[in-house]
Amino acid sequence: STELLTITPEVIKSAELYIQSMKRKQSILLKLVINIQALARKFLARSKYLKWKHAAVKIQRHHRYAPLSKAYSTAFADIVLSARIIQRMFRSFRERSGFLQKRKCMILLQKFVRRVVIRRRMRRLRAALIIQAWWKRAYDMKKFRRLVRSIVRIQGFQRVRRARFCFHVVSGMVSLVQARVHGYLVRKHMSQIRNERTNAYMGQIFELWQRTKAPLFYRSKFWAMMTDTNFLHFRLAQRELERLWEALGITFQVDVVNEKLESEIKIKGMNNKLHCRYLQVKKILEIDEEGTGPLFPAEQNASSKELEKQDELLTLERAQVYEKLYSDTSAEEIKTVYSLMDISKSEKLKKRQLALALWSSPEKANASAKGFLTIFPELKRTASMRTLQPSKKAFRRIGHADKTLSSFPWDKTVFGLTLKDDLVKENIAAFSLSCFSGMQQMMQGGKRFMEKEETPFDRQCKAISRGRAWKQVRYIIVMEYLNGK
Repeated sequence: STELLTITPEVIKSAELYIQSMKRKQSILLKLVINIQALARKFLARSKYLKWKHAAVKIQRHHRYAPLSKAYSTAFADIVLSARIIQRMFRSFRERSGFLQKRKCMILLQKFVRRVVIRRRMRRLRAALIIQAWWKRAYDMKKFRRLVRSIVRIQGFQRVRRARFCFHVVSGMVSLVQARVHGYLVRKHMSQIRNERTNAYMGQIFELWQRTKAPLFYRSKFWAMMTDTNFLHFRLAQRELERLWEALGITFQVDVVNEKLESEIKIKGMNNKLHCRYLQVKKILEIDEEGTGPLFPAEQNASSKELEKQDELLTLERAQVYEKLYSDTSAEEIKTVYSLMDISKSEKLKKRQLALALWSSPEKANASAKGFLTIFPELKRTASMRTLQPSKKAFRRIGHADKTLSSFPWDKTVFGLTLKDDLVKENIAAFSLSCFSGMQQMMQGGKRFMEKEETPFDRQCKAISRGRAWKQVRYIIVMEYLNGK
């Protein structure tokens, strides 16, 4: 192979001389072939000429003997026709035999010439074939290396795309877990804050009830509704605080007192303005811990007759409790109420102690509500209670009151016992309004609002899943990604 690839000038010169000698010999052979062909054409033309000449002589001879008799002429014509046919067949056989012989010679001669020419051409082109083979080999190797680089690059792109997709899937799952954990922690924190604020609001509500002389049945009914610390009950506590503030004539000029107070109430998702007002009222209530002196405008501006009227109403209500214990309440219910208020059976005047102990201290608020509803079970189903005419003994034990009041002048709408229903109705109205406004936006937006725009990641997920459950496919992808496959 090394000898064939090393071409020297001497080799090139000898090759050129060899090619020239071959061309010269080829031209000599071509001249011989041309001469042979010329002789063959001459022979064929001469044969054709002689045939036509013989035919013309025959025709002339036939015209010379035309005057002969018709019978002789017919017989002679048959003889002539037969002779001509025989002659024609003989000549055609002879010509065909000669033509076939000449054709065979020409074919053999052409075959020999072609073989010689092809052999010489193959010897001349062998070097070119070797060069072409080397060049094709180099070109194919270059093309093969380029194809290998392209395949490696495509495989790299595919691996990167697959790794990126797996990373998106894993990051999406991690983000979902983080969002759920964060949501749980936030909800837990907000629930803790809501519980703390609800309990604090209920404590202030108790103190303000004491100052507004709120009826005992209203306190028990409202406290019984506050069985939970969810958003509905939290909002009910806020509404009751706002009602009590309004009843006491409390005005709030500013909602934030200082930076410390602002940092305490700065919580998202809560009514921080109302909490700020709660803290201001709490600070005012801390001035008079005993709760005997007037602190708010309604207390300071109220006449003695109004206060006496409210005290008489409370006294009348406690007398109703005392009278109820004597008449309609069963022994088991009385025993239950005594145990709730920590009053033993051996004590004297225990009914009086019970009537005066109801809603007297914040620590006994739950027990007071349960005891009052036990004594008046109709309050569990309705917003009113069945009253009795207090006796002289009841007024003597509890205190003096206007005996002309045969029934309570309170109405459930006055003291807001329908707060829960009103709040639910208000929230339903707000929700319905938001739904209608959202529906209008959906109608205006059309498919763009209704349908979610499909992202390339969504299309890739759909193509990978191929009709299978996405959770199962995602699990397989994540496990392969984590195992490094």
